[in-house]
Amino acid sequence: MPTDAGNYYILRISSTATLIGPGTFKNCDRIKEVYIDNFESKIPDASEMFSGCSSLKEVNVSNFNTRKVTDMGGMFTSCSSLTKRALKASSILFWSSK
Repeated sequence: MPTDAGNYYILRISSTATLIGPGTFKNCDRIKEVYIDNFESKIPDASEMFSGCSSLKEVNVSNFNTRKVTDMGGMFTSCSSLTKRALKASSILFWSSK
């Protein structure tokens, strides 16, 4: 559920979230921070999930269970403001900074 931080949003995704898949937040330029807490994706495609979120500065996906995910390509493509990220080791293989 996003929380308002001025004109931007802090997005917290928890275990109660469902059906988050490819391009879900694509081009949401008001998202500033994303925290994923004990979320297990049930959809194998998480590509471009945050692609084009140009105001996104901070991401913590260290508690994102990607066991069933087979495609995370371009997840953070064009996130030009991204400066801080926390990833678990298994996710580093999918990281794209372009």
